[in-house]
Amino acid sequence: MFSMRKRFISLLLIFCLVFSVLPTSALAATATAEDSDGQAVSNPFVDVAGGDWYYNAVLYVYANNFFRGTTDTQFEPNGTMTRGMFVTVLGRMAGVDVSAYQNQSSFDDVSPSAYYAPYVAWAAKHGIAQGTGEGKFSPNDNVTRQQMAVFFVKYFENFGVDYATGQNISGEPADLDKVAAWAKDAVRKLWSVGLLNGDGKSFNPASTATRAECAMICYRADQAVKVWYAEPNTPNRPSTPTTPTNPTNPAKPAAPSTGGGGGGGSHGGGSSSGNYAVSFYDGDRLIDTLYAKRGQALGAVPTVGKSSKANAILAGYYTDAALTQPFYAENPVTGNMNVYAKYESLGEQESITIDSFAQMDQPAGITFVIKRISGNLPADHAATLAVK
Repeated sequence: MFSMRKRFISLLLIFCLVFSVLPTSALAATATAEDSDGQAVSNPFVDVAGGDWYYNAVLYVYANNFFRGTTDTQFEPNGTMTRGMFVTVLGRMAGVDVSAYQNQSSFDDVSPSAYYAPYVAWAAKHGIAQGTGEGKFSPNDNVTRQQMAVFFVKYFENFGVDYATGQNISGEPADLDKVAAWAKDAVRKLWSVGLLNGDGKSFNPASTATRAECAMICYRADQAVKVWYAEPNTPNRPSTPTTPTNPTNPAKPAAPSTGGGGGGGSHGGGSSSGNYAVSFYDGDRLIDTLYAKRGQALGAVPTVGKSSKANAILAGYYTDAALTQPFYAENPVTGNMNVYAKYESLGEQESITIDSFAQMDQPAGITFVIKRISGNLPADHAATLAVK
């Protein structure tokens, strides 16, 4: 027991050391985000509080210019969003070049001068939006939850975009029978990966999507999608590296080059200022790819969930495969780069199960006995129970 306790204390010390060198931004959520130029953006909305379920999503879409508030200080999370607005948001996420879609509206009720006109033309060209019939798009009608699902799935599938979230939610919405036939497939697909989940039981397909709900699906989608396309086969934002191969190690993909276009998200390019990809590796295994604005610090490392490794503890990241040059998330990123993880093996595993309990109003001299249930315990192994 003594050696097990010593190992446990050692692991705690290692954890404390690793924890102490992580950048603050990697350890706690803040009330700010970065805009498309890498500048810090604080929450400007008086009607969006830190405890709201949509807080992070609203700040995210605002900082990345997917959509803004209804005024400089009001977001109106419970307000509605029109079909024209929503297609515009989707087009901004994809990075549509609006100059290529001027005066191309195929709908009678879409004025060429409307802010959403080029986005509607883009969506119509690529089969994302087919209108509401009789040559109309109904841009000023409120978008429903099932329409929102169809827009996203048509975009994902028509452009071959991977939107896997890592979730695999079984079952279907309790009110699936209320979903229109043309939307059921899309609702099922987004429900199964957690991009749209209603109240957890029902989807409420015909309900008008609120601005907060739109912000949430945009936030979730941008976290799930690794590469966005404004045009077929033309990546608009940096993707998880797959090609070309790294000339210094043919088995490992090179860090991706940055993409062009507008309306970039936190992990995507999209602004003229450019973005660089920092790909974290464990040997040949890609842990994660994070993105930084040109000349800005990355300010974060892969999450514990992604960097964890069985029977090992992460000892740090390095800029070279030989693990001699430490990587610091606070340093400015000046180009696409690969970063390599160093792990320390934990060796033989020992596990401790501690059950917490409370006993009130006990005498001051209370004692406890630690009892061995089975197995041999060497004489030099001991355990101490401290009563506090």
